[in-house]
Amino acid sequence: MKSIKDLKNLISKVSSRQLFAVLATSHENQPYTSLVAFALTKDLKNLVFITPRDTRKFQYLSENNNVSLMIDNSENQNVDISKAVGITITGKSRDSSGEEKEKLLNLFISKHPQMNEFAFSKGCAVISVDIKRYDVVERFQNVSVLEFSKNS
Repeated sequence: MKSIKDLKNLISKVSSRQLFAVLATSHENQPYTSLVAFALTKDLKNLVFITPRDTRKFQYLSENNNVSLMIDNSENQNVDISKAVGITITGKSRDSSGEEKEKLLNLFISKHPQMNEFAFSKGCAVISVDIKRYDVVERFQNVSVLEFSKNS
């Protein structure tokens, strides 16, 4: 079992190297997934991504803010059997605003500078996921959990 510090370091390392996550939402009791560019806050308590408001993704987030995201470090190589790390993030999404929105936009752009024009376009929402839990799986079977309480 990993220490909390080691687990946080592993999450930070994998998430800083990966540009994209798979977002899972739900609509009428059916799952729906989307690929999103993302960034995590330094304290690992929030994830940010940008999406146009006129998308199915935004509609589904507006209807049900419970989300899950998956990031991993796989390279689609045989060595993944022994080195792959998969991280499932669960939490609640919300459309950020005000000072928080600006802060999250800056974080997102620092990781994805090529998306600057898209991120600042008028029709886009800056979505913040308030993270409740990380499930980290190493080598396809070793599972560690990091949970955030409402007070942490």
